[in-house]
Parts: sequence; structure tokens; C-alpha cells
Amino acid sequence: MYRFGAGEGFLVEVGGGGASGIHWSAIPPGARLTCASGYVSVKAAQRGYGVVIRVDGRRFELDLEATAALRKSALTTKIA
Repeated sequence: MYRFGAGEGFLVEVGGGGASGIHWSAIPPGARLTCASGYVSVKAAQRGYGVVIRVDGRRFELDLEATAALRKSALTTKIA
């Protein structure tokens, strides 16, 4: 165990989690940043947030057309 002295502290950064299902309320640019930060994989963002992220090196770009098509397809599949 470490005992902190006067003026000392520490920082803990953790990702979110614990949710399940498709999160349609996720704002697509937010999902892009979540992927770029390494909290969620591109595949997990597609499954969970219904967004399509294209990766080129370290660049993460939201594909709006593919995202719209994916969401439409998912809604159609669930309704049918």
C-alpha cells in the first residue's frame, strides 16, 4: 500500500461500459472519438452504436452514408 503525502494525488482514467444492445442515441462523431481513443473497437462501434468507421493509419473517419445504410438495414431486419 502507498501512503500519499501532503499535496500528492493520483488519477485513474477508465472507459465506460456495462451497456448492451444498439445505442442509437450515440452521436456518430462521439462514436468516432471513442474508437480513436481506443475505448471501443471499430467492430464494436458498428455493432453497438450502428456506425461505420473507416480507419486509415491513425485516422478514424465516420462514413455517414454507410452508417445510414447500416441503421436502415438494422431497423428493417428488426421489424421484419
